[in-house]
Amino acid sequence: MTDGYINDSAQCRRSIEPHYTVSEIAEMWKLSVDTVRRMFGDEPGVLKIGQATRLVKRKYVRHHFVLRIPESVLLRVQDRLMHKRGAESDTAASLPVAGRRRDLHAS
Repeated sequence: MTDGYINDSAQCRRSIEPHYTVSEIAEMWKLSVDTVRRMFGDEPGVLKIGQATRLVKRKYVRHHFVLRIPESVLLRVQDRLMHKRGAESDTAASLPVAGRRRDLHAS
């Protein structure tokens, strides 16, 4: 009997793993915020906070989402990008390793 507590350590780690903002990833990877937003917008596991575009009185009201990217998703996308271009690619090999949040704020 679990009494509603999380008993799986992997599940517990996922719930408390660090989450990154779009601007933090953009700064780490030296990309624009728009590029990062496009890369992670439809990625499974990304938290989307906000409301979708909807029709209000014959006009569409566009709402923006705030994205929070879990570290596991960040690493998955980074791994996929590095393997997409191959081992000989200078661009993929030059991506900084994610997961070093304190390095981002060290300057």
